[in-house]
Amino acid sequence: MATLSLELIDKIFLANPNKIISTYLAFSKDNNIITGNSKSSDNALKRRKLSNSNNKDKQDIKGDKDTIKYLLNQDTYMKYSQQSSWLKYFIHSQPLKKQNKRNQPKSKLKSNIEESINTIATYFNQIETYYKQQHCTDDNSLLALITRFETLLDTGSFESDKFEKHLEALKKYYVYNYEIPTFVKLILILYYCGYFESSKSISKPGIHIFLNMILEGEPSKIADFIKTYKHYSAIYKFIPLFGIYLGMGYSFVIGWDTKFDCMIGFTENGSDGHEVMYNIGCAMKYFNTPSRLVKIDKKQLLEDYLKMICKNDISILLDCSRRLNVCDMPYANVW
Repeated sequence: MATLSLELIDKIFLANPNKIISTYLAFSKDNNIITGNSKSSDNALKRRKLSNSNNKDKQDIKGDKDTIKYLLNQDTYMKYSQQSSWLKYFIHSQPLKKQNKRNQPKSKLKSNIEESINTIATYFNQIETYYKQQHCTDDNSLLALITRFETLLDTGSFESDKFEKHLEALKKYYVYNYEIPTFVKLILILYYCGYFESSKSISKPGIHIFLNMILEGEPSKIADFIKTYKHYSAIYKFIPLFGIYLGMGYSFVIGWDTKFDCMIGFTENGSDGHEVMYNIGCAMKYFNTPSRLVKIDKKQLLEDYLKMICKNDISILLDCSRRLNVCDMPYANVW
C-alpha cells in the first residue's frame, strides 16, 4: 500500500478547522509521542518500523518514517495551529504570521501555542466542572478536554468570521490596545456556540444583558443602560459575563476586571429604588477605589464564582470566607 503524499496528509489534518488541534493531539498520543521531544519521536519511529517490517517493503517503511518526521516538524506544527478556527485567538502576543522570526524564534512560538492550548483546556475544564457539572476523567485529560471542546465548536457550527464581529464589537467598546483576557474570549466562543442556557432561564445564569448589547452593537441601548448603571461605562474596564437572578428583584453580575485580571461580582437591582441605588453605589465605590483588590487569590476566586454559577447559590462565597459584595469590605479587600 503506497504511502500518502504530504499534500494529501495536510488536507486530512486541515479538513475540519474546528478539530485541527484535537486531531493533532490524537496523532501524537497514538504514536506515543511527546510533542517536540526528539528522543520520543525517534523511539516512535523505531517501534513503527519494527511493527511493520514483516508487512511492508523498505520503500513503504521509509515513507512512514518521512511522514512522521514531517508531522513532528515545528514548521508543520505551527502551520496546522495557525489554521485552527479558534486557537488563533489565544496565541500569546501577535498572530504567528506577523511574528518577526529574528526576535521570536520558532521554539518560543511553539511554546506559546502549547501554553495557550493548556490554558484553554484548564479554563474549559473549570467551566465544564462547575457549570455543566461534567468532569474529565480520561487518562489523557488534555486530549479529552480539547476533543470535547472542539466537538462542541463543530456541533455549534463555529464560524470564525462571525465570531470576529463579536470580538471586534467588544474591542471597540472597551477601546482595547491590548489582548482581551483569555477567559473572556473562551466565554464568548462558548456563548456563540450555544453552550450557555438562554438568559430567560432562571435555572442557570445567562450571558449578561449588557454584554449582549455590546456584542450586538446597540449603542442607543448601551447609552440608556449606563445612565443608571454608571459602572458599566467602558472607562472602568469591567466586562460583565453572567447575570444571575436571585429572586425578590435582586440579581448578581459576575464579570472580568481587566485591571486585576480576575473575576469579580456585584449585587444588582433590589426590591425597591433605595436598594437599587445602594447596590449601584457599592459598585461605584469599588471602581473608584484605586487599590480595588489588595489581597486576592485569583484562582480560588474564579473557582468560587464558577461554583456559584453552577448552583445559583450565593452562600458559596460566604462559605469560602468571601463577602458577596466586595464593596462592603474596608478598602475593597477580598480575603
